[in-house]
Amino acid sequence: MSLSLSTIAHATWNTICPVRCAGCGRPDVVCCYTCARELVPLVHHPTPAIRRALFGVPVVAGSHYRGVVKSVVIHFKERGVVGLGAYLAGPLRAAMRQLGDMTPLGGAVLVCVPHSRSGWVKRGRHPTREVVRRAGWAHSLSSVRALRVAVTAPALPAHSNQKNRSRRERLSTPPTFVAGPELAGKRVVLIDDVLTTGITAEYAARAITQQGGVVVGAVVVAATPAQAGQVSM
Repeated sequence: MSLSLSTIAHATWNTICPVRCAGCGRPDVVCCYTCARELVPLVHHPTPAIRRALFGVPVVAGSHYRGVVKSVVIHFKERGVVGLGAYLAGPLRAAMRQLGDMTPLGGAVLVCVPHSRSGWVKRGRHPTREVVRRAGWAHSLSSVRALRVAVTAPALPAHSNQKNRSRRERLSTPPTFVAGPELAGKRVVLIDDVLTTGITAEYAARAITQQGGVVVGAVVVAATPAQAGQVSM
């Protein structure tokens, strides 16, 4: 039986660069059907403390940061597995729809919370912006320079994992952001991949507010179980 060129090419590529499901490790697929079903949006609103930190604006998460969702986010963000952004776009779209039901979003600019400079050097890309584009919102996305990490921001130890730090630890070395003048007078929706303590989003919102922008809400792909609040099915 003869094999098609596409079959041969697929087999050759998997031999050179083997892939496995980010959720369960199944070979030859970045996310299998079973794990993809685990990425069905489960919209919820993080705890009141998070909303207070963001000046009381609505905050919506598309899923919970655990299990398959957590594994897919890590593989996409930290390991650069191409193709996973499409699977994370679903929860983000669901969170944005929920936010739109809570507050008018017409004309709002989408601003992605920037990652650390070490992250830029390591990845050479901005994973959250990739998910936003996958969600179909590239036309509303602000420039990379609209919100950036300040040059004078305190550096974290090389071994430090920001997502695993407690709120107290983060407050001791809070992130420092600079918002560009293009955000002055603009209505802004903050977007991030994962919400844990809320410190990063809080300081991003402060920078935008200081520049004259108005944060009307925030959406994230997922929030840690400790921040999970009311679920909206």
